[in-house]
Amino acid sequence: MFASKSRSESDMKKYAEKASALMNFSGKYYIIRTIEDLESLKSEIQKLNFIPAVVLSGGTSSLLMRLSDFRKTVILITLSGNNSLTSGLKARDVLVSKGINVIHFHDKEAKDLAKKLEAVEKIIESLKKSRILLAGIDESHFKKYEIDIEFLKKKFGVNIILSSLEELVNVYEKSKPHEKVLEKFSGKIKKSLDDPAKVRTALETLMKKYSATDVGIRCFPFILRTKVTPCLALSSMLDEGIIAGCEADIQAIIIMKIYQALGQISYIGNVVDYDEESIILAHCTVATKLVRQYELMPHFETGNDIAIRGEFFEGEKVTLAMISNDFRRIIAFEGIIDKVDWRDNICRSQVKIRIRDAKKVVNKLFAGHLVLAYGSWKEYFKLLSSMLNLKFIDVP
Repeated sequence: MFASKSRSESDMKKYAEKASALMNFSGKYYIIRTIEDLESLKSEIQKLNFIPAVVLSGGTSSLLMRLSDFRKTVILITLSGNNSLTSGLKARDVLVSKGINVIHFHDKEAKDLAKKLEAVEKIIESLKKSRILLAGIDESHFKKYEIDIEFLKKKFGVNIILSSLEELVNVYEKSKPHEKVLEKFSGKIKKSLDDPAKVRTALETLMKKYSATDVGIRCFPFILRTKVTPCLALSSMLDEGIIAGCEADIQAIIIMKIYQALGQISYIGNVVDYDEESIILAHCTVATKLVRQYELMPHFETGNDIAIRGEFFEGEKVTLAMISNDFRRIIAFEGIIDKVDWRDNICRSQVKIRIRDAKKVVNKLFAGHLVLAYGSWKEYFKLLSSMLNLKFIDVP
């Protein structure tokens, strides 16, 4: 927190407590009055992903300007008195002119901000620690779909590991059925689950080999080779908090990682239909924790075994999000789960979400997969986008 050295220490502590209460912040803070104070905290500031700077009074703009030395995003919080806004605006202009990303909250705009900042910090750290294994693809996949994987690595700090289709199939053929898959789904269908259960064993074997934290599988080439779907494997892993993404969709997996850091299990869905006030998603797998009930049935596109038809909880608020293939744009919006009339001409787990002006929303999408989680998370995606200097696509 930044304060003028001309103001009394007791006054500044009082204002600091007021600011902390506004943001609902209960942690440790420092009141910085001089260049020497700032220098003494240099090593601490360098460890941060972003710099929260609360302006307690006027006469602080020159101190705030020195934050440009750290080349980090600055979260600037100004208050409604003591010339806080005046100094903050002056410093903001200089910081921006020096290429610093500044996110400004004034007074009541910062209400409960600490919780959101803590959550976004957790997201950033989680992404930095990620080693995402994409099974069944090679580098040509990124070129074909114009996925800027190098920007992803640089911007988010994510490590990407590739395992070829040949390696995936070879490991699968040598694998034993995974006991957790058999235990979870046995009795749900009058067919052997051994082959679908082997897929999880194969994915976990590869994850261990490459020290991966998360996994995605390029489904269709694998299904065509083996006549087996990964739907049960992915569902069971998701239920246990392991990110396991369909179609090796790295963009969707990144959104799933964000939700995971927010404490949520998520669902990847194809955008298959919409009308004036709703959008429909469908996919052949879902974490069973996300649905009221489920049954097993053949996979939609191939007819192979086995897919999951899950029924989502009607009336619940959800957030839907996606990131572009260049990882520079994020869209997130919220809606309410509505009753869906199940259809046999789309993927098996289907969900209808009631939203405003669905056509306008669909026209702003830049990919075929949306990722859904229960709860209201749009503002978290918006703040994360601002912190990483990404473009946030806002819709009603």
